[in-house]
Amino acid sequence: MNKYIMDDKIVLICATGRSGSTTLQRIINTIPDSNICGVGIKVIKMHQHIFKEWIKNYLNFINKIEIWCYFTTFERMFDRNNLQNIFSFIDCREKYNEEKVSEVLNNNLKD
Repeated sequence: MNKYIMDDKIVLICATGRSGSTTLQRIINTIPDSNICGVGIKVIKMHQHIFKEWIKNYLNFINKIEIWCYFTTFERMFDRNNLQNIFSFIDCREKYNEEKVSEVLNNNLKD
């Protein structure tokens, strides 16, 4: 077994500003031991050379495996069935917790 093989899943959320991506990030972070963090454009610009290298390496990696994409719209993003589909898509359906998801959504209404 290769000791450098990573068992972690990588979830990349691509979205525009004010699209609900932070709320989606918080919902996915209800999964135990998950850590999705946002990267703003200012951070990307400050560390552009590192980011470009990371993207190049990441793209080389995903080109060697089967690529999966899940697309959703803003209107459907926080629909409970759609959220369950997202959790299933990232192979974490059993970790979907309606109570925690509701808490995130209720708190974000105040943001």
